[in-house]
Amino acid sequence: NSNFITSKNAQIAIVEADEYDRSFLTLTPTTAVITSIDADHLDIYGGKEQLVASFQQFANQITADGTLVIQEKIASEIQHPQKITYGFSRKADYYAENIHIFPNKIIFDLVINSDPENLVFSKIELGITGKYNLLNALGTIAAINETYKNGKSTIILESDLLWKTIAQKLSTFSGVKRRFDYRIYTDKMVFVDDYAHHPEEINSFLSSLRTLFPEQEITGIFQPHLYSRTRDFAEEFAHSLELLDRIILLDIYPAREVPIEGITSSWLLSLIHKKNKIVLSKEALLPYLIEHKPQVLATLGAGDIDRLVAQIEQLFS
Repeated sequence: NSNFITSKNAQIAIVEADEYDRSFLTLTPTTAVITSIDADHLDIYGGKEQLVASFQQFANQITADGTLVIQEKIASEIQHPQKITYGFSRKADYYAENIHIFPNKIIFDLVINSDPENLVFSKIELGITGKYNLLNALGTIAAINETYKNGKSTIILESDLLWKTIAQKLSTFSGVKRRFDYRIYTDKMVFVDDYAHHPEEINSFLSSLRTLFPEQEITGIFQPHLYSRTRDFAEEFAHSLELLDRIILLDIYPAREVPIEGITSSWLLSLIHKKNKIVLSKEALLPYLIEHKPQVLATLGAGDIDRLVAQIEQLFS
């Protein structure tokens, strides 16, 4: 229940860098991890080109002996002399293969191409599910190993102990709130909550959910976040939400913005090519869910939809 954890003996600081208002440009990291550069926050940047330029500036601020760890699909967009990639292809420096995805864990083999011995670690277990979580785990593994390998930490661990520690921590990691967050998991119903509020995030989350529950009807409740984001990525939102069998949209959460004429959840709904779709008020949501009794239910969004999660959970528990 906190976003700040520390100890007196801490040797390494780990910070989430936020690109929204360019605040990540106040950082000068030793190791930096870039997971994605999806076009977003165009109210701040104006366009994708300016966004990428800011990420490049962020990479330029890595300390002279530092390392950039970057997802392989976007690696060509950012330049750095010490660039380490991670992903699912065999061209990545760190990649996963023999992937087995379960509702509550993932088991995979890790291959490190960048190591002279081409290290392979078999049957590593990650204590959460979702292919995008596995991708994040690979970036984490790469960041940890490169930090230790390059002597950037004053903590010295033998190689075997380092990898045993990494494996143990991954297997016991239970995730964070609002990221593929199971709220109900029974034979009658599955309810998952996720913070996804960008089309790519929604696509990643729903693709993972569909992989786990291929035969069940999946109902999604999405609260669009920001009028400008809804306007700028309307087609992408519509396409990603079409992964659902039944789509429920709440009104747009304005956050820091004033309404934009014509940009509403009803307008977004009209772009979605699915029959089972509806816009509901928050007050009408629970009665609707009682009537339709969803098999697999997902709540998505970064606004105040999280305040409805406990109510839905209580309704079906």
